[in-house]
Amino acid sequence: MIEFVVALAAGAIGLVVGWLWGRRSARDSALAATDLAIATTAPEALYQIDELNAVVEFDRNGDGVYARTEQGIQPKFDVAELTIPYRFGVSQQGSLENPEFLATSMAVSFEPITIERTHMIGSVKLTGPFTRGKSIGGYTLKQRFTKAFLMTRAEVVEAYKDSPMQCEYFGIATYVPARQLRCVVKFPDVDPDLSRDAFPCAFWGDTESLHETETGRLSSAFRLHERVAELTIERPRSGIRYAIAWLGSERRSARW
Repeated sequence: MIEFVVALAAGAIGLVVGWLWGRRSARDSALAATDLAIATTAPEALYQIDELNAVVEFDRNGDGVYARTEQGIQPKFDVAELTIPYRFGVSQQGSLENPEFLATSMAVSFEPITIERTHMIGSVKLTGPFTRGKSIGGYTLKQRFTKAFLMTRAEVVEAYKDSPMQCEYFGIATYVPARQLRCVVKFPDVDPDLSRDAFPCAFWGDTESLHETETGRLSSAFRLHERVAELTIERPRSGIRYAIAWLGSERRSARW
């Protein structure tokens, strides 16, 4: 499981990135890169976001890249710098590369604290100054990973036999005001069965308990075209994790 949380803490004005624990039970003791959970959280609504876009693309081996774009960050007070503590992890058979930043309107840097094969801890720093009430633009971060997703239905069932969600999924939650939240999964061009049954769902926070009311209204926000699934939420509800899920290919092997 790859878990990714973002928070703006009171006083420190720090966007904090950490892990969400989504699949508990048998996987409490290990990081399992079999789903991707992304959230934006804060103890108080000290800022707001215009757009939060999260895109994951992977190949037939479960290797790929995660790209996060956060646009229209608007602080509610003056600050010289935003420091974003960052953690990212994959399963024990996987590995990570250092995060990269695409072109941005501000100075962005990554300062590592701990770098190991399966997880990374550090800080993303956005250099201002930033003015209260004024949008500071945004940034895009890319993180490459290996072995993040299983391909076949048999692999998924075996791996998640003790989980309430016996499928793969990629989800996003927000705990601060956001105009739009967009989640995209780009499946490998290996077997149409892999993406054919993709569906949207919503969870209560970082659990795997379905929020039935919110799940029921997602059909109009979900699009599936060939191997790309997209979920776009306008004014997402705080504390709800919106996700795209899929069951895996029915073929014996999807790696050829």
